Formats: sequence, C-alpha cells, structure tokens
Amino acid sequence: LDIFQSYSRFRLKVVSIFGSMASGLYELGADPETGRISEEDFVRVCATKLEMMSEREALSLFRYFTNADPFGAEDQAFATF
Repeated sequence: LDIFQSYSRFRLKVVSIFGSMASGLYELGADPETGRISEEDFVRVCATKLEMMSEREALSLFRYFTNADPFGAEDQAFATF
C-alpha cells in the first residue's frame, strides 16, 4: 500500500470508531489542553496498544500527516487536533 492509502484507511477507521479525527487523536492520547500527541506516543498506541499497524507503518503515517521531515533536526514531532 502507498502512504495515502494507509492514511485513508486509518482515517476511516478512526472516524468510524471515534466520530472524528480530533476525537480519535484525543482518545489515542493527545494532551487534552493542547491537543498535541507526540510521534512516540502515536506510534506506541497504534502499533502496540491497538495493534492497528506495525511500528514502521505508524511512523510513516505520522510523518505523512504531520508533514514531518524524517531527516529534520526536530527533537520530536507532534500532531494536533
């Protein structure tokens, strides 16, 4: 699967379970005050707790929808709702 197809499947699954991407990110562990979820937390929840995908797929997906540079100097990337 290409990354867009993976993202589409992930989005459909999250919206069908939680009602929206914002609610889904919150339920996946996003901070209730800021709406941010770290790359590390996203990968851990999707790959380990929910077993939705492999760690590699979760990392690729996170970097795709945050438009994070995999070679960037950022210490940690975040997604927000």
